[in-house]
Amino acid sequence: MWELRSISQITDFFIAIFIGIFFAIIYIFFRLITKLSKKKYIEFICDVLFWILIGFLEFILFLILTNGQIRGYIIFGELLGFVFFCVFLYSGVFSFLYRFFSRIITKTNRIKKLINGFCEKTLVFSIKSCKKLLKFSKDLLYTIRIERR
Repeated sequence: MWELRSISQITDFFIAIFIGIFFAIIYIFFRLITKLSKKKYIEFICDVLFWILIGFLEFILFLILTNGQIRGYIIFGELLGFVFFCVFLYSGVFSFLYRFFSRIITKTNRIKKLINGFCEKTLVFSIKSCKKLLKFSKDLLYTIRIERR
């Protein structure tokens, strides 16, 4: 059967710790999306997408590291990395990214309001111009009709 060496297992374990940290970072991004959107169905969609993505990455990870064999030390390493990140780094990273993306969204909302205001003013101007043009056309046709009689 397969013979595993201790060095290989130790390196796979440390790789799994970093993979667990990577999974925690992915979790932060999905959490940011749900926190910034403030809609329940977005939270459900993000949860489903997160677990599908993690499942796919986990499958690839097991294929690469252990040739598809599920090893306990790999799962333990991932959990250890995930818990380490969540306990020591989660709140700082999450609050930083939340403020960063909130500012970006605020600025894009301001730009969106400016563009919407410009488009609204342009539309109102166009409608008023069309009304004046139609009124002028109507008056012109009325005048032409009177001159024909």
